[in-house]
Amino acid sequence: MKIARWVIPIALIAAGVWGLAGCFYLPVAEHKVDSTQKDFRPLIRKDDTSEVFISGVSTRAAVVAILGPPQYASADERAIGYVYDTAEGLYVWPLCFRAVSDRSNSYALRLEFDQNDHLVRFDTYNFRGPQRLLGIPEGSDDHSFRGISMEWLMRTGPRMFPTNRRIPATRP
Repeated sequence: MKIARWVIPIALIAAGVWGLAGCFYLPVAEHKVDSTQKDFRPLIRKDDTSEVFISGVSTRAAVVAILGPPQYASADERAIGYVYDTAEGLYVWPLCFRAVSDRSNSYALRLEFDQNDHLVRFDTYNFRGPQRLLGIPEGSDDHSFRGISMEWLMRTGPRMFPTNRRIPATRP
């Protein structure tokens, strides 16, 4: 009984010293970073085909109804793009009241339409950021790798720009 009486206080003291000494890792599953983004990955198979996005059949209005207003669009609005950011794992510094994700992932979807607003083609891209392995790169944050997916949207096909506005499902 005397041994059990000392186990809990010693365990609490050890946990407190460990928390003050540095950080600890929490194995958190992949989760979305931005709550406004829609996850389009379940709509696309691994072989880059889809039952939802069908070339020549799917319309712009149907895509916007499923995914919401596009985050990126070309000047003529024939190409639209979506980015979805996730993070996994978490390093926690209790003394500093700070936590940072271990790995940032970014996924991009580019859809191109013809003059009749029918889907011509779509492409996907995913970038899995490097694991940080207890070292946080200088000047990085949870969104540090998002730019790679945005660059892919910009350089494949017609140049795309952030919309920052609602694009109608059909053009006048």
